[in-house]
Amino acid sequence: MPEPSAPGGWIPDEKVRRRCAALARAGSLDGYDPRVGTGQADADGGGDRIRIQIRVEDETVREARFKAFGCSSSIAAASVVAEWLEGRSLAAALEIRSADIAAELDLPAARLASARLAERAARAAVADFREKQERERLEPAASTAGRRPPASERAVPETEASLRSPRRQ
Repeated sequence: MPEPSAPGGWIPDEKVRRRCAALARAGSLDGYDPRVGTGQADADGGGDRIRIQIRVEDETVREARFKAFGCSSSIAAASVVAEWLEGRSLAAALEIRSADIAAELDLPAARLASARLAERAARAAVADFREKQERERLEPAASTAGRRPPASERAVPETEASLRSPRRQ
């Protein structure tokens, strides 16, 4: 009996399947945090989308998260990039190449676009972080004006009903 194949006739390699099954860095970071850079890359002709977020301290990526929508190779490529980003300097983060991502996952030529998306998203995250830092340097008061306060500082909204009726003890 022939082996079943995924859409497009490609069966993901074990490395891709393992990455998709263990999504340790999937998720998101607080985009309002000035230490967080967010980058997104969309496929030109398809529906694949990768978003990478990095939290930077002292010019080093301390934490990276990703969200990927699309095929398994895009999800795996985003996972690899998020893993590789953590602990790297911003300069070293820009050295991550799609060819290295594809080699790590044993991606066939037909799936190289997924590795390119992950590379573009990582570069965009670094660029976004640097833009935030530049804005903060130029306009320190303005950079925190639109920032969401931490949960501990947010007021708890009272409902209209709780304002009308006295508490019963």
